[in-house]
Amino acid sequence: MQRPAERRRMPRASLDIFVEETSFCGHRVCRSMDISASGIRYIASLNAPDRGGDDVLLEFNLPDDGPALQILGQVVRDNPSLVFKSTSVVFTALRQGDAVRLRRYLAETAV
Repeated sequence: MQRPAERRRMPRASLDIFVEETSFCGHRVCRSMDISASGIRYIASLNAPDRGGDDVLLEFNLPDDGPALQILGQVVRDNPSLVFKSTSVVFTALRQGDAVRLRRYLAETAV
């Protein structure tokens, strides 16, 4: 069976860290799955509401790298499975210094 075509155009790296998400729905802490220069995917609980299109503020620390990054993003997909729901967020506003740190991290770890 053929795998579905990859939707991402940018290299991504596995990332297992906590991500703080703040939106009009409130604040929650999630566990990340992977990251690229243009977005991040993380695990949410199955009972978390679907929020496609919602704006979010994300705060997280890259492994072995300085202060927390604060990035504005937009939820592009909530994808439920039998065990968890993954949330995909595209970055919409990224400070220059944070972008440099993220690109450096990806260059060192992307697959």
